[in-house]
Amino acid sequence: KSENLSKLTKFGRELDEKYGPLKDYILHPKMQWFIAAMDQIWRDFKLFGRRPFPIVGMIVILMMLFRAKQPTKLIALSGLLMLGIHPFALISAYFIVYKLFFGPKSPRGYTKCESCPPKNFPTLRNPIEESNFDPTTEYDCIIIGSNLSGLYLGALLSKVGKKVLILESGEFIG
Repeated sequence: KSENLSKLTKFGRELDEKYGPLKDYILHPKMQWFIAAMDQIWRDFKLFGRRPFPIVGMIVILMMLFRAKQPTKLIALSGLLMLGIHPFALISAYFIVYKLFFGPKSPRGYTKCESCPPKNFPTLRNPIEESNFDPTTEYDCIIIGSNLSGLYLGALLSKVGKKVLILESGEFIG
């Protein structure tokens, strides 16, 4: 019994060294099945396969696409597929190239503000209690609706020196 116990503790120590704190997750039967399935897919993956058409047929199809004024990306993708390149590899390469060269760009001169506070839009659950609204105060202008134009108008009028009240019926400002 002591030999079995020592072998078992040695085996547990080796598993801890190999997998670390993820040992229980990696050795779970479902995870072992998933790892085996991914290993099989990786072994069966071939970047280049058999061409589906002879070269002359490929050229004819590409010329037909060109004469039909199809986009250049579509003609190039069709040509690569007809050469027998794996579709997963083509799609992956397309997205990588798109992200590197044609992805969304920041405007010229834009720098991301790291110290800016996150944009939390205020909500008013009970506007009368949560605001400093005083019903006895007289206002020069009352604006109904706090959309962009209402807020802009309120800012302009307050800069001119008018006393402005902006009312919103919904929960969200804006």
